Amino acid sequence: MVHLTLVYHHGGSIVTKDNGSVVYEVDNIEELDRLDEDTLDIFAVRDHHFALGYENIAKCSWLVPGSALDTGLRPITNDKELLEMCRAARGNNNVVHIYYEHVISVPQVEENVPELIEFTPNSATVHASMEELQQTMERARPKRHALGLCEGNDQIHLSREDGDIEEEESRSLGILG
Repeated sequence: MVHLTLVYHHGGSIVTKDNGSVVYEVDNIEELDRLDEDTLDIFAVRDHHFALGYENIAKCSWLVPGSALDTGLRPITNDKELLEMCRAARGNNNVVHIYYEHVISVPQVEENVPELIEFTPNSATVHASMEELQQTMERARPKRHALGLCEGNDQIHLSREDGDIEEEESRSLGILG
């Protein structure tokens, strides 16, 4: 079983200096060691930026051991590349360097942003809000109907109650007596 050490370079960018040399500036480094080569997968290697606190990255590359940044970086895009990276690490004391190139976030400015108004509820506003809620619920409540039948003089009286309104209808049903 081969254990690898992945050295992540993050938080910076690849820059060409005035003298032509290529460097990774603002270099933050995190090492993950004792990773089993047989269980390593591309998503765990490439998406480690989430664990480092980065939402997005532009590119994830590994550096061929002994190469310069300007010629030795290879993108980690598929399993074949991951296998090549592991093979190269075995010849470098099982260590491989991975570089993240970050996305530059551009703030989105909206023209018509509503003004935020601080709202601290107090007992009067909470009480008023509860009354408004109860009134709204009353208006939305379905009407209940109470039906009553009364017999008299070969007629049945039907009375119906809707909320506060009472109606009484009299119908002759032609009851045989």
